[in-house]
Amino acid sequence: MHYRFIDHTADIGIIVSGKNPQALFRHAALAMFDIISNARNCLPCQSETIRVEGEGNADLLINWLRELLYIWSVRERLVVDVDIVDIDEHHLEAVLQLEPFQPKRHQIQNEIKAVTYHLLEVRHSHENWEATIVFDV
Repeated sequence: MHYRFIDHTADIGIIVSGKNPQALFRHAALAMFDIISNARNCLPCQSETIRVEGEGNADLLINWLRELLYIWSVRERLVVDVDIVDIDEHHLEAVLQLEPFQPKRHQIQNEIKAVTYHLLEVRHSHENWEATIVFDV
């Protein structure tokens, strides 16, 4: 995975990276579901296209992860993989590969309550994009 944990007193913080915005947003989604469950063992059986908007890269990232958290929390679908179809700093379109949660197959590791703006930062250099994200657990 393209993320690492950072020390945070009560919540879970990560730094995620990617070679471009598509990779960064994909890795952020997969990291969040890796934290939630053993999503690497999932088998995609549903496909869904979603669109998200934001006021810049940081806001777009928060809205993206919040939409995915809604898919988990309300619809009980685990995100297995992501294909970012289109992205700029104000919108994102992606095709999600999903699997319905099955208590006998999937183990929940952490219950994420929210994706926060606390310490949020999206930055890029010539070769890499990186984001700091804190999840309320």
